Amino acid sequence: MIMTASMLSRIDSNKVIPIIRQNGTKELPTFLKTKVYIDFSRDEDVEYSLDDLLRTLLNAPLFEKPDIGSDPFRPMKQNRPDRTSDGVRQVMTDVAAAYEGTSEEYLSYDKLVKKTTLSRLTLDIYINQAIEEGLLDRSKTYRAVVITKKGLQYLADRGIIER
Repeated sequence: MIMTASMLSRIDSNKVIPIIRQNGTKELPTFLKTKVYIDFSRDEDVEYSLDDLLRTLLNAPLFEKPDIGSDPFRPMKQNRPDRTSDGVRQVMTDVAAAYEGTSEEYLSYDKLVKKTTLSRLTLDIYINQAIEEGLLDRSKTYRAVVITKKGLQYLADRGIIER
């Protein structure tokens, strides 16, 4: 009651630590709700309140903030984003899955169409894009594709196949 709200708002919060000792309601004055204060209202919590007061006075917090860790993000200039919605990645994943269990050098287009979840026209677009990027090549018979060395490297680098 000695400190008024206007006096407390002008004083640095590090210089004055209000101590509350009241029975009954837990109502705080509005100006104290945003300040550091120590509550001595409950007799059974006096030890905790004293500990809190001493830690505040000695600037010895009970819990310390951990150090900031290293940045988990890679700079975009060095690494292209690898989105799971990338159509070429989807086609290459489907090609790798379709090659499993076969000993053929070429992968027939029909087998790839059955293996993928993409529509046929979307599949054609991404197959052409993979061919342009050098990941796939058309076989001598137009209805088949083959994985290039660059395509195998692409699959291994992205964890689609094991090395």
